[in-house]
Amino acid sequence: MESLSLGIMICFNYGLTAFGCIWFFRHQLFNNAFNFVFKFLFPLVGGLGLFLVLIITLRDSADPSYGSGGSIAGIELVLILGLGLILIALIFLAILRVRQPGFFQGETIIHESAYAMRPHEHLVS
Repeated sequence: MESLSLGIMICFNYGLTAFGCIWFFRHQLFNNAFNFVFKFLFPLVGGLGLFLVLIITLRDSADPSYGSGGSIAGIELVLILGLGLILIALIFLAILRVRQPGFFQGETIIHESAYAMRPHEHLVS
């Protein structure tokens, strides 16, 4: 049961990370083929795939006969654990957004580092 709820959280977090990658590199995505493939296409396909698996797992884990068979109010424990922990994480993020707004506004990221580090550019030139 724990591994199924962990899978829900992994799909959610890594799916968001994939879309975050696309957002972070949004100004460079179409500069060359390397950026398009490795900073747009692969994260997009990975993020969409993870969210698809997330949706399928959420749908399946809502059934009380799925996973361990334990349920509360007709909802499988896997779904309660998976969504409950994601909800707790979102609450912590909301608290941190109020306490450390600079992080969420991109003020703590050295943006030049994203542009300066291109160790694989020679592969597509």
